[in-house]
Amino acid sequence: MKAHRHRAFFLIDTVMGLAIIASVAILLIASVRHEQSAELKLTASRSAIHLAEHALLNLQHGQPMPAVTGDTHLTIHRATGGTAPAGYVWVTVDATVRGHHRSLVGVVPAGEIPSKGDK
Repeated sequence: MKAHRHRAFFLIDTVMGLAIIASVAILLIASVRHEQSAELKLTASRSAIHLAEHALLNLQHGQPMPAVTGDTHLTIHRATGGTAPAGYVWVTVDATVRGHHRSLVGVVPAGEIPSKGDK
């Protein structure tokens, strides 16, 4: 009878151990997925700010606008308010990459703003 009790205790102990290991594995998988999702969001956000910086620098130096792909959008328009130095205007550069939007405001030569305002 004692041998039967020890086997039952061993079986229950093994099942509980496996349940704990499974719970930890599920939590670890969920944590890794959350981290990957956050990394993708951060990458898109950084790409948007980089695109906006690149566009603003190109405007300031009279160079062509950076190329945009299907998941990116770049809009340039005059900013309201404030007084810019003579021959310059304030502009807002809006960049969107995979749904993440970033804006930069800067001063550029007056003739460098694209006529459509949308790139």
